[in-house]
Amino acid sequence: ARRTRVPVARAAAVDGPAPGDTRKFLGIPLTSLGKFVSLAFMFFCILFNYTILRDTKDVLVVTAPGSGAEIIPFLKTWLNLPLAIGFMWLYAKLSNIMGPQQLFYTIIFPFLAFFTSFAFVLYPLKEVIHPYGMVDSLLGVMGPRFAAPLAILRNWSFCLFYVMAELWGSVVVSVLFWGFANQICTVDEAKQFYPLFGLGANVALIFSGRAVKYFSTVRANLPPGVDGWAVSLKGMMSMVLVFGLLIALNFFLVNKFLLPKSSAAVPGEAPPKKKKKKEKLPVGESLKFLAGQRYIRDLATLVVAYGVSINL
Repeated sequence: ARRTRVPVARAAAVDGPAPGDTRKFLGIPLTSLGKFVSLAFMFFCILFNYTILRDTKDVLVVTAPGSGAEIIPFLKTWLNLPLAIGFMWLYAKLSNIMGPQQLFYTIIFPFLAFFTSFAFVLYPLKEVIHPYGMVDSLLGVMGPRFAAPLAILRNWSFCLFYVMAELWGSVVVSVLFWGFANQICTVDEAKQFYPLFGLGANVALIFSGRAVKYFSTVRANLPPGVDGWAVSLKGMMSMVLVFGLLIALNFFLVNKFLLPKSSAAVPGEAPPKKKKKKEKLPVGESLKFLAGQRYIRDLATLVVAYGVSINL
Protein backbone atom coordinates (compact mmCIF):
# COMPACT_ATOMS: atom_id res chain seq x y z
CA ALA A 1 0.00 0.00 0.00
CA ARG A 2 1.19 3.45 -0.84
CA ARG A 3 2.03 5.65 2.11
CA THR A 4 0.42 9.06 2.35
CA ARG A 5 1.96 11.92 4.24
CA VAL A 6 -0.21 13.46 6.89
CA PRO A 7 0.68 17.13 7.63
CA VAL A 8 1.49 17.69 11.23
CA ALA A 9 0.63 21.07 12.77
CA ARG A 10 3.50 22.47 14.72
CA ALA A 11 2.80 24.12 18.03
CA ALA A 12 4.10 27.58 18.64
CA ALA A 13 7.53 27.44 20.15
CA VAL A 14 7.02 30.52 22.27
CA ASP A 15 4.82 30.18 25.32
CA GLY A 16 5.13 33.85 26.38
CA PRO A 17 2.21 36.15 26.97
CA ALA A 18 0.21 37.61 24.14
CA PRO A 19 1.17 41.11 23.09
CA GLY A 20 -1.92 42.61 24.72
CA ASP A 21 -1.49 40.88 28.11
CA THR A 22 -0.50 43.04 31.08
CA ARG A 23 0.29 42.27 34.66
CA LYS A 24 -2.32 43.27 37.23
CA PHE A 25 -2.44 44.26 40.87
CA LEU A 26 -5.80 43.90 42.65
CA GLY A 27 -7.39 43.45 39.24
CA ILE A 28 -5.95 46.73 37.94
CA PRO A 29 -3.31 46.69 35.17
CA LEU A 30 0.02 48.07 36.35
CA THR A 31 -0.05 50.53 33.48
CA SER A 32 -3.21 52.07 34.99
CA LEU A 33 -2.25 51.75 38.65
CA GLY A 34 -0.69 55.22 38.86
CA LYS A 35 -3.83 56.80 37.45
CA PHE A 36 -6.02 54.91 39.93
CA VAL A 37 -3.89 55.84 42.94
CA SER A 38 -3.84 59.50 41.92
CA LEU A 39 -7.60 59.71 41.44
CA ALA A 40 -8.29 57.76 44.64
CA PHE A 41 -6.05 60.11 46.63
CA MET A 42 -7.75 63.15 45.11
CA PHE A 43 -11.19 61.72 45.91
CA PHE A 44 -10.10 60.99 49.48
CA CYS A 45 -8.90 64.57 50.03
CA ILE A 46 -12.05 66.10 48.52
CA LEU A 47 -14.38 64.01 50.67
CA PHE A 48 -12.24 64.55 53.76
CA ASN A 49 -12.73 68.29 53.35
CA TYR A 50 -16.41 67.91 52.52
CA THR A 51 -17.14 65.95 55.69
CA ILE A 52 -15.43 68.57 57.87
CA LEU A 53 -17.23 71.41 56.08
CA ARG A 54 -20.60 69.65 56.23
CA ASP A 55 -20.37 69.02 59.95
CA THR A 56 -19.17 72.56 60.64
CA LYS A 57 -21.73 74.47 58.57
CA ASP A 58 -24.78 72.99 60.32
CA VAL A 59 -23.46 73.74 63.80
CA LEU A 60 -22.52 77.29 62.82
CA VAL A 61 -25.92 78.37 61.53
CA VAL A 62 -28.02 76.47 64.08
CA THR A 63 -26.15 77.74 67.15
CA ALA A 64 -25.69 81.33 65.87
CA PRO A 65 -27.32 84.15 67.89
CA GLY A 66 -31.00 84.56 66.98
CA SER A 67 -30.87 81.56 64.66
CA GLY A 68 -31.98 77.92 64.74
CA ALA A 69 -32.80 74.91 62.62
CA GLU A 70 -35.67 76.81 60.97
CA ILE A 71 -33.12 78.87 59.03
CA ILE A 72 -31.89 75.92 56.95
CA PRO A 73 -34.88 75.72 54.51
CA PHE A 74 -34.48 79.44 53.79
CA LEU A 75 -30.76 78.98 53.17
CA LYS A 76 -31.29 76.12 50.74
CA THR A 77 -34.08 77.92 48.87
CA TRP A 78 -33.04 81.57 48.77
CA LEU A 79 -29.25 81.30 48.86
CA ASN A 80 -28.01 77.86 47.90
CA LEU A 81 -30.24 77.34 44.86
CA PRO A 82 -29.63 80.75 43.21
CA LEU A 83 -25.89 80.55 43.82
CA ALA A 84 -25.75 77.01 42.42
CA ILE A 85 -27.53 78.18 39.25
CA GLY A 86 -25.22 81.18 39.05
CA PHE A 87 -22.18 78.96 39.37
CA MET A 88 -23.46 76.68 36.60
CA TRP A 89 -23.70 79.71 34.32
CA LEU A 90 -20.26 80.96 35.36
CA TYR A 91 -18.67 77.53 34.90
CA ALA A 92 -20.14 77.23 31.40
CA LYS A 93 -18.80 80.68 30.54
CA LEU A 94 -15.32 79.95 31.91
CA SER A 95 -15.12 76.57 30.20
CA ASN A 96 -15.46 78.35 26.85
CA ILE A 97 -12.48 80.62 27.47
CA MET A 98 -10.19 78.51 29.68
CA GLY A 99 -8.43 75.19 29.35
CA PRO A 100 -9.28 72.30 31.72
CA GLN A 101 -6.25 72.83 33.98
CA GLN A 102 -6.68 76.59 34.29
CA LEU A 103 -10.39 76.12 34.95
CA PHE A 104 -9.71 73.58 37.72
CA TYR A 105 -7.39 75.97 39.57
CA THR A 106 -9.72 78.94 38.99
CA ILE A 107 -12.56 77.07 40.69
CA ILE A 108 -10.82 75.38 43.62
CA PHE A 109 -8.52 78.15 44.87
CA PRO A 110 -11.34 80.64 45.70
CA PHE A 111 -12.94 77.95 47.87
CA LEU A 112 -9.72 77.44 49.81
CA ALA A 113 -9.18 81.19 50.15
CA PHE A 114 -12.68 81.70 51.54
CA PHE A 115 -12.58 78.89 54.10
CA THR A 116 -9.17 80.04 55.35
CA SER A 117 -10.20 83.70 55.56
CA PHE A 118 -13.41 82.74 57.36
CA ALA A 119 -11.56 81.02 60.19
CA PHE A 120 -8.79 83.62 60.57
CA VAL A 121 -10.58 86.87 59.61
CA LEU A 122 -14.38 86.77 59.36
CA TYR A 123 -15.18 84.67 62.42
CA PRO A 124 -12.95 86.66 64.83
CA LEU A 125 -14.62 89.86 63.53
CA LYS A 126 -18.17 88.55 63.77
CA GLU A 127 -19.17 91.10 66.41
CA VAL A 128 -18.07 93.88 64.07
CA ILE A 129 -19.37 92.72 60.70
CA HIS A 130 -22.72 91.25 61.80
CA PRO A 131 -25.54 93.85 62.03
CA TYR A 132 -27.07 92.60 65.28
CA GLY A 133 -28.58 95.95 66.31
CA MET A 134 -30.16 96.69 62.93
CA VAL A 135 -31.70 93.22 62.69
CA ASP A 136 -33.15 93.51 66.22
CA SER A 137 -34.82 96.76 65.16
CA LEU A 138 -36.22 95.16 62.01
CA LEU A 139 -37.46 92.17 63.97
CA GLY A 140 -39.34 94.48 66.35
CA VAL A 141 -41.08 96.13 63.39
CA MET A 142 -41.72 93.10 61.18
CA GLY A 143 -42.56 90.58 63.91
CA PRO A 144 -41.43 87.03 64.71
CA ARG A 145 -42.77 85.69 61.40
CA PHE A 146 -39.64 87.05 59.72
CA ALA A 147 -37.25 85.73 62.36
CA ALA A 148 -35.70 83.07 60.09
CA PRO A 149 -35.08 85.32 57.04
CA LEU A 150 -33.72 88.08 59.27
CA ALA A 151 -31.41 85.55 60.94
CA ILE A 152 -29.69 85.16 57.55
CA LEU A 153 -28.94 88.87 57.54
CA ARG A 154 -27.95 88.83 61.22
CA ASN A 155 -25.34 86.07 60.70
CA TRP A 156 -24.52 86.64 57.05
CA SER A 157 -20.94 85.35 57.22
CA PHE A 158 -22.07 82.07 58.83
CA CYS A 159 -24.72 81.68 56.13
CA LEU A 160 -22.15 82.37 53.43
CA PHE A 161 -19.96 79.65 54.95
CA TYR A 162 -22.96 77.29 54.86
CA VAL A 163 -23.56 77.96 51.16
CA MET A 164 -19.87 77.63 50.23
CA ALA A 165 -19.66 74.32 52.09
CA GLU A 166 -22.73 73.08 50.18
CA LEU A 167 -21.19 74.20 46.90
CA TRP A 168 -17.96 72.33 47.71
CA GLY A 169 -19.94 69.09 47.53
CA SER A 170 -21.76 70.08 44.35
CA VAL A 171 -18.88 71.75 42.52
CA VAL A 172 -15.63 70.10 43.59
CA VAL A 173 -16.99 66.57 43.94
CA SER A 174 -19.57 66.39 41.17
CA VAL A 175 -18.09 68.78 38.59
CA LEU A 176 -14.33 68.98 39.08
CA PHE A 177 -13.47 65.48 40.24
CA TRP A 178 -15.89 63.40 38.20
CA GLY A 179 -15.34 65.60 35.16
CA PHE A 180 -11.58 65.06 35.45
CA ALA A 181 -12.00 61.33 36.04
CA ASN A 182 -14.25 60.94 33.00
CA GLN A 183 -11.78 62.95 30.95
CA ILE A 184 -8.71 60.80 31.63
CA CYS A 185 -10.22 57.33 32.18
CA THR A 186 -11.20 54.92 29.44
CA VAL A 187 -14.46 52.98 29.65
CA ASP A 188 -12.66 49.84 30.86
CA GLU A 189 -10.76 51.80 33.49
CA ALA A 190 -13.97 53.45 34.68
CA LYS A 191 -15.54 50.02 35.22
CA GLN A 192 -12.57 49.04 37.40
CA PHE A 193 -11.91 52.32 39.22
CA TYR A 194 -15.28 53.83 40.04
CA PRO A 195 -16.63 51.09 42.36
CA LEU A 196 -13.38 51.26 44.35
CA PHE A 197 -13.74 55.01 44.79
CA GLY A 198 -16.83 54.32 46.90
CA LEU A 199 -14.69 52.34 49.33
CA GLY A 200 -12.22 55.21 49.47
CA ALA A 201 -15.07 57.56 50.33
CA ASN A 202 -15.89 55.52 53.43
CA VAL A 203 -12.24 55.66 54.51
CA ALA A 204 -12.27 59.46 54.15
CA LEU A 205 -15.37 59.67 56.36
CA ILE A 206 -13.58 57.73 59.11
CA PHE A 207 -10.51 60.00 59.12
CA SER A 208 -12.49 63.23 58.91
CA GLY A 209 -14.79 62.09 61.68
CA ARG A 210 -11.80 61.45 63.92
CA ALA A 211 -10.46 64.92 63.09
CA VAL A 212 -13.77 66.60 64.02
CA LYS A 213 -13.90 64.61 67.25
CA TYR A 214 -10.36 65.65 68.13
CA PHE A 215 -11.07 69.35 67.72
CA SER A 216 -14.28 68.98 69.70
CA THR A 217 -12.24 67.53 72.55
CA VAL A 218 -9.76 70.42 72.29
CA ARG A 219 -12.61 72.92 72.46
CA ALA A 220 -14.05 71.29 75.56
CA ASN A 221 -10.71 71.39 77.42
CA LEU A 222 -9.93 75.06 76.86
CA PRO A 223 -9.78 77.39 79.89
CA PRO A 224 -12.65 79.82 80.58
CA GLY A 225 -12.70 82.96 78.51
CA VAL A 226 -11.21 81.34 75.40
CA ASP A 227 -13.45 81.11 72.33
CA GLY A 228 -13.45 77.39 71.66
CA TRP A 229 -15.14 77.72 68.30
CA ALA A 230 -12.44 80.09 67.07
CA VAL A 231 -9.73 77.59 68.02
CA SER A 232 -11.57 74.67 66.44
CA LEU A 233 -12.31 76.59 63.25
CA LYS A 234 -8.69 77.59 62.81
CA GLY A 235 -7.56 74.00 63.23
CA MET A 236 -10.19 72.46 60.96
CA MET A 237 -9.93 75.09 58.23
CA SER A 238 -6.14 74.71 58.28
CA MET A 239 -6.67 71.03 57.54
CA VAL A 240 -9.10 71.94 54.75
CA LEU A 241 -6.45 74.25 53.28
CA VAL A 242 -3.70 71.60 53.47
CA PHE A 243 -5.84 68.90 51.86
CA GLY A 244 -7.06 71.38 49.25
CA LEU A 245 -3.48 72.22 48.29
CA LEU A 246 -2.76 68.48 48.08
CA ILE A 247 -5.68 68.17 45.65
CA ALA A 248 -4.24 70.92 43.45
CA LEU A 249 -0.72 69.43 43.66
CA ASN A 250 -2.00 65.97 42.77
CA PHE A 251 -3.92 67.43 39.82
CA PHE A 252 -0.77 69.21 38.62
CA LEU A 253 1.42 66.08 38.90
CA VAL A 254 -1.11 63.93 37.06
CA ASN A 255 -1.28 66.37 34.14
CA LYS A 256 2.47 67.03 34.14
CA PHE A 257 3.88 63.51 34.38
CA LEU A 258 1.25 60.76 34.41
CA LEU A 259 -1.00 61.66 31.48
CA PRO A 260 1.83 62.31 28.96
CA LYS A 261 3.37 58.97 29.91
CA SER A 262 0.11 57.02 29.63
CA SER A 263 -0.79 58.66 26.32
CA ALA A 264 2.55 57.72 24.74
CA ALA A 265 2.39 55.10 22.01
CA VAL A 266 2.81 51.52 23.26
CA PRO A 267 5.07 49.25 21.12
CA GLY A 268 2.98 47.01 18.94
CA GLU A 269 -0.12 49.17 19.24
CA ALA A 270 -1.45 51.83 16.95
CA PRO A 271 -0.96 55.37 18.24
CA PRO A 272 -4.09 56.88 19.78
CA LYS A 273 -6.23 58.94 17.47
CA LYS A 274 -6.39 62.63 18.11
CA LYS A 275 -9.77 63.77 19.33
CA LYS A 276 -11.60 66.22 17.17
CA LYS A 277 -11.90 69.65 18.70
CA LYS A 278 -15.50 70.11 19.74
CA GLU A 279 -17.32 73.31 19.02
CA LYS A 280 -18.01 75.28 22.19
CA LEU A 281 -21.61 76.43 22.47
CA PRO A 282 -22.94 79.42 24.40
CA VAL A 283 -24.72 78.76 27.70
CA GLY A 284 -28.23 79.10 26.27
CA GLU A 285 -27.56 76.80 23.33
CA SER A 286 -25.83 74.28 25.60
CA LEU A 287 -28.90 74.09 27.85
CA LYS A 288 -31.15 73.77 24.81
CA PHE A 289 -28.99 70.95 23.45
CA LEU A 290 -29.01 69.08 26.78
CA ALA A 291 -32.77 69.52 27.18
CA GLY A 292 -33.23 67.83 23.81
CA GLN A 293 -31.37 64.68 24.92
CA ARG A 294 -33.70 62.12 26.46
CA TYR A 295 -30.87 60.36 28.29
CA ILE A 296 -29.75 63.61 29.92
CA ARG A 297 -33.31 64.48 30.91
CA ASP A 298 -33.72 61.11 32.63
CA LEU A 299 -30.47 61.57 34.55
CA ALA A 300 -31.52 65.07 35.57
CA THR A 301 -34.84 63.71 36.84
CA LEU A 302 -33.00 61.16 38.99
CA VAL A 303 -30.70 63.82 40.44
CA VAL A 304 -33.56 66.23 41.20
CA ALA A 305 -35.65 63.48 42.79
CA TYR A 306 -32.71 62.43 44.96
CA GLY A 307 -32.06 66.02 46.04
CA VAL A 308 -35.70 66.61 46.95
CA SER A 309 -36.07 63.35 48.86
CA ILE A 310 -32.84 63.74 50.87
CA ASN A 311 -33.82 67.25 51.97
CA LEU A 312 -37.36 66.42 53.07
